[in-house]
Amino acid sequence: MPAETTDRFRLTTALRAALRAGAELLLPEAREDLRTALGTGLASSRGVPLTDATP
Repeated sequence: MPAETTDRFRLTTALRAALRAGAELLLPEAREDLRTALGTGLASSRGVPLTDATP
């Protein structure tokens, strides 16, 4: 893997980890916006999937 690709992968991984850790602090509406923007399901820093509170 070229160094630039490796650096980009590490940065992406670090950013996703920071977002997962910080997502627990967000209001449910902001959590849903973040999940939608990322296009993926997020997990909390404890590894528990974040779920939408609405039925």
